[in-house]
Amino acid sequence: MRSGALLFCLLVGCVVTQTATEKEQTLAGGKWRPFVTREQFMRRYPGLPLKYIGKMRKVEQAVKEGELLEKDYQECDAKERHRKRKLLDTAVRTYMRAMNEGEKVYEETGCDAVMIFLSRTVGAALKRLLVEYEKWRHIPTR
Repeated sequence: MRSGALLFCLLVGCVVTQTATEKEQTLAGGKWRPFVTREQFMRRYPGLPLKYIGKMRKVEQAVKEGELLEKDYQECDAKERHRKRKLLDTAVRTYMRAMNEGEKVYEETGCDAVMIFLSRTVGAALKRLLVEYEKWRHIPTR
């Protein structure tokens, strides 16, 4: 009885850390923020030299811009077809710019954290937008 109560107290008092799948959902779900400090950069991209901080900041800003365009696209009224399609095209171009810049950094450094970031954020976003393009193919034109 006493050991059961002790075990219960230990289980209740232990700290549960965030699982890997929750971290992936946070990145892919758009709940991340671009890094601001050197420490955030070093945590997000371990092993990446500090001379790439500017390039990765540009990549992350492009991803954030793409997310905002994607959000505007989702909120756009169906009556505004031309604006909605333009937002979709601009979001895809912005994500592609981020992907190309990030791939350049990856090719120069071989840092896997860069490719993981790109696949979880940009790759996931491009897959979502590809689904939207498929919807456009099935909408009859007037």
